Amino acid sequence: MPETGAGQPLLQVRQLSKHFRQPVAGGWWRRWRTVHAVTDVSFDLWPGEVLGLVGESGSGKSTLARLLVRALTPSSGELWLNGEEISRLQGRALARLRPLLQLVFQDPASSLNPKLRVGELVAEPLLVGRRWPRAQAWAQAANLLVQVGLRADDVYRYPHSLSGGQRQRVAFARALAADPLLVVADEPLTALDVPLQLQMLQLLRDLQQRRGWTWVLISHQLAVVRWLAGRIGVMYQGRLVELAPATALQAQPLHPYTQRLWAAELPWPATRDRAATAAAPPDAVTRPTSVAGPLLPSRRLSAQGHFTGPAPAAAGVSVGPDTATKGCAYAPLCPWAQSECWREPPVWRAVRPGHYVACHASG
Repeated sequence: MPETGAGQPLLQVRQLSKHFRQPVAGGWWRRWRTVHAVTDVSFDLWPGEVLGLVGESGSGKSTLARLLVRALTPSSGELWLNGEEISRLQGRALARLRPLLQLVFQDPASSLNPKLRVGELVAEPLLVGRRWPRAQAWAQAANLLVQVGLRADDVYRYPHSLSGGQRQRVAFARALAADPLLVVADEPLTALDVPLQLQMLQLLRDLQQRRGWTWVLISHQLAVVRWLAGRIGVMYQGRLVELAPATALQAQPLHPYTQRLWAAELPWPATRDRAATAAAPPDAVTRPTSVAGPLLPSRRLSAQGHFTGPAPAAAGVSVGPDTATKGCAYAPLCPWAQSECWREPPVWRAVRPGHYVACHASG
């Protein structure tokens, strides 16, 4: 999937999928089901770019984040870093790759070892393999803490003595220490209150501008992603349904799920007064200008967020337990649904330069 950019992409993702097997309760025999956490995700990531990933809980964002840093092995597909295929690396080859791909977790309290001082946590990537002398590694750790807005003498403190915002800064300093090529931040602001979120946003922008990091930023807060990211990808049930520059996606989202996310967005920073006066979900999302094929009867969006109207069978579609899984996963909720939406999955395609969408109705 070629995209606009200068030179060679840093990261190339091709048809990346991850499936898990889970036991199903019931009966005296053990049964298993396959959970498709990520399915056929493809995109390019360029050096120095910030890519945002949005979507509701359970859409596969965190699983994709772990696939990108090779914390998980893909079930299928390919992952290329600087022209080298890394999706099947194991053992020492994978261990050498680890410092180049860093993951910042949502909850720093659970990702930082409470038995180690902050200096040990930040210096650990420098001490692995005895690359740095211990005294020099601690001095570098103190310097990194200053870069992320902490004090140099915080190297002697333990994580439990820090606030949530300070622990998140330590997590970013630890990622900085490895001098990575790619940093994936999975909901890095969720555990913080609004004033700390604003401080962390400015810190992330400053770090990206100074260090030239390549970022993948995962967040539920659309305003945060738009403020930091040059491009935004939208995920639904493990699939990437739309990918476009942030300005284009804000001006004209094409996928109905993307429009629904934008319509449900609260003002940010969200306050209790603003949330109370926020408008209810719209009755219907905007229909694309060109729609191919017969549409289902009109369906409206209720205040509870569910589409109402005639059943899909009214358009001649045979509805069964596997109907949605044979075609587009969003078809049961889509107000534009066509007959083919229930039979065939949409193709990932470019509708204009740099703007990709997986939807039968968007053209």
